[in-house]
Amino acid sequence: MINLNFIGNIGKDAEQTSKPNWTNDVVNFSVAVSVGYGQSEKTMWVNVSKWVKSDSNICQHLKKGTKVYISGIPSVRAYQNNMGESVGVLDVDAHLVEILSSKQ
Repeated sequence: MINLNFIGNIGKDAEQTSKPNWTNDVVNFSVAVSVGYGQSEKTMWVNVSKWVKSDSNICQHLKKGTKVYISGIPSVRAYQNNMGESVGVLDVDAHLVEILSSKQ
């Protein structure tokens, strides 16, 4: 099993989704991760999903700008954007989400 660990900043407030027949909810958010350094530094976006208990209040802490540590199982998918180009997307099914600093 591959495990991916990274630190980044949440791009927009997390959203919690529940369904009547689900025992748990899923929380989705995106994280901006800096890759490289200096003139060659780039931002890579990672889509994160975390399964939580239905009564969890984690979303109130996962706000835009919050620095987080994520550990989870990565997957890659591709799609074609509006210009017909193939785009790769990195998704992570997180088993650990740790808040490092709150929104500033």
